[in-house]
Amino acid sequence: LLLNIPEAERPIAVAHVASLSPKNPVTISEHHSLMPDGSMRWFQWTDRALLDADGNIIENQGVGRDITERKNSEAELADYRARLEQLVAE
Repeated sequence: LLLNIPEAERPIAVAHVASLSPKNPVTISEHHSLMPDGSMRWFQWTDRALLDADGNIIENQGVGRDITERKNSEAELADYRARLEQLVAE
């Protein structure tokens, strides 16, 4: 699964999972993933530590969702705002 994450972003993804603990059992991260067709997409991952009755981590669960459209919309909105601010400043 890490091979789908661009090398520059892997340490961040690994750090999010490594930060899971009984006191911090859930973390959310966003990073790119390389798709089988060669395209690059954005994913948001919710990682959760599953605990036993004594509070020890017994496994991790990760659920990912494709947020590429949201990221593209945010970038377009930021560009629009920058252009608007430039027009107002003129």
